Amino acid sequence: MTLVQIATARAFSLLDTPYIWGGDSDKGLDCSGLIQLIFEPIDLDPKGDQTAQAFYNYYKDKECNTIQEGCVLFFGQSKDKITHVAYAISTTRMIEAAGGNSKCTSVEIANKLNAKVKVSPIKKRKDLVAVINLFC
Repeated sequence: MTLVQIATARAFSLLDTPYIWGGDSDKGLDCSGLIQLIFEPIDLDPKGDQTAQAFYNYYKDKECNTIQEGCVLFFGQSKDKITHVAYAISTTRMIEAAGGNSKCTSVEIANKLNAKVKVSPIKKRKDLVAVINLFC
């Protein structure tokens, strides 16, 4: 398997994991925790706990203009105000930890909000600010 295939398989294995604010395990995770778990098995997860902004800052030299499987997608007001991160599984779809917020701190709350790791169309969000490809 290629590194992209390993990362994508890991992303799919986390589908339906509850969204838990600040979570970084398969028991519950937020968007940055999801990205950390996807890249951990292939040693591309920076050491320590990373926010979406910190992950972008760490890898911004790998920014690219095209979306493909394996790219990391960053959303927010600008490259200095990133608030969400997701993993591209194709040119049009992403896996993201979504539907929750800072008050989503338990599985019970996540279930009520339908907040979980899910596949979504990339274009559902209008605030894409950067695309990073760690595999080129």
